[in-house]
Amino acid sequence: MGYIHKIRCDKVLLRIYRNGLNAVERAISMAKGNKVLSSGEVAKVCHVAPRTAQKWIDAGLLKGYRIPGSRDRRVPVEEMIRFMKQHGMPVSPELLKRQKD
Repeated sequence: MGYIHKIRCDKVLLRIYRNGLNAVERAISMAKGNKVLSSGEVAKVCHVAPRTAQKWIDAGLLKGYRIPGSRDRRVPVEEMIRFMKQHGMPVSPELLKRQKD
């Protein structure tokens, strides 16, 4: 992991701790029943801009896919949890519960 990448992850963690997990719970409840998150939901969960989440997916840092014929991206919940754990981000109990459902 590069130095710049480490700084960005630290800023994301700081933002998560400042804002709490309420945004995470709201983003998850919006898509209840789905086993995938949109790039916008990923952005809310990680407290980053939607474009940042899209860049993570496009760069392969976060495994996801594009919907054919659209610019929308989707990320499986399991991959989101793996990404958050790998980068030291707190994982919401709601996200873990959704993985099991």
